[in-house]
Amino acid sequence: MFRKMIAALLVLSVLCPSVPLFAHAAQAESPEQEAQLSAPAEDDASDSSASEASAQTPKDYALEASPGENTVAPPATRSVSNGTCGDELTWALDTDSGVLTISGSGAMSDFNSQSAPWYSKRSNIQSVIVEEGVTTLGVYAFQYCTALTSISLPTSLQQINTLCFQECTALWEITLPEGLTTIGYGAFNL
Repeated sequence: MFRKMIAALLVLSVLCPSVPLFAHAAQAESPEQEAQLSAPAEDDASDSSASEASAQTPKDYALEASPGENTVAPPATRSVSNGTCGDELTWALDTDSGVLTISGSGAMSDFNSQSAPWYSKRSNIQSVIVEEGVTTLGVYAFQYCTALTSISLPTSLQQINTLCFQECTALWEITLPEGLTTIGYGAFNL
């Protein structure tokens, strides 16, 4: 179906080169712009049929669709997963960009091995942003996030629990905040 639409657009562009194919290509934002859009082009002024065609606004040339077909592609959507990861903490993972954001205040829950809420999407996580207000990162929180290359930690962070970053093999450098008082056993175990 996509190939048929492209072929139809190509045929239309060859047969009717003076007809705009997309209705949203130009829209007036003010009365002055509307006058400019609907005014005939200077080089078409000598041909009356051409000036009539150019006097019409682009919205007059909407493409017709067969029933059940879309003529305009839907806007791009981002793939985001989210949930809670503590009494007052939430998480959101944008799998398109690979950014996991932890926000709220207080301590993150501790997890059993391979049970963090984002664990099933761990291969998509490239960066973690822990926002200000988070005080503790939980046990096994980022276990096996092998694509994780960067993490941003807030000054409010006081504790990184046991095996928090276990097997995060792409994470080579991390800047720890000054207020951090506890790093659990094997927190960065490779």
